[in-house]
Amino acid sequence: MASSKHVEKLIRFIRSNGIVASPPIVHGYKHMGATLSDAVLQAGLNYNAVVRPRVSRLLHCFPQATTTSKFLDLIDEFGAEHLLNWKHPEKPTRLIAIANFFYVRSIETENCLSEWLQSTDNAAHLETIRGIGPKTVDYLKMLVGIPAVAVDRHIRTFVQRAGFRSNNYIAIREVVEEAADRLQVHRTSLDYAIWVHISQSGV
Repeated sequence: MASSKHVEKLIRFIRSNGIVASPPIVHGYKHMGATLSDAVLQAGLNYNAVVRPRVSRLLHCFPQATTTSKFLDLIDEFGAEHLLNWKHPEKPTRLIAIANFFYVRSIETENCLSEWLQSTDNAAHLETIRGIGPKTVDYLKMLVGIPAVAVDRHIRTFVQRAGFRSNNYIAIREVVEEAADRLQVHRTSLDYAIWVHISQSGV
């Protein structure tokens, strides 16, 4: 559990910066291909410039990939590189691995994925896939409507500015989640509000 001192300091910093966490619009893609592609692509990339256009293209060109099985059929037909519009093999390989991981567990829809991810043990099993860490798991939770904080460089920058010096992923996540809970705002909303704040500051 996060230290009360650190949480209170973060809350003061949030308020002093005028950050307001609006209620989240949790809609999901209703499209497992888009959900998994978004989760695999987002790590280390500019979301608006790189990830969003590729996910939008997938939704537009392949609307039938609503389930994990249908998405794997498309991967077999067109290749993950084409579906992602991505040449380097790392992310396509990761996409195939995560799609197969869910397929063998009969996780076909976002609703099924949401239920499955709410188990801590299940989330830990997902991290056995090469390249999938706690941030991707938390990001997947956000995509399917589970309140979560996915600690990226924007979140890290913000909490460091607030005086929280830890680089530990879990410690940072806990302090932001506890701040959201005490502020009585949705955890995903606070994550996004901080992300926007740091993005607009040019960092």
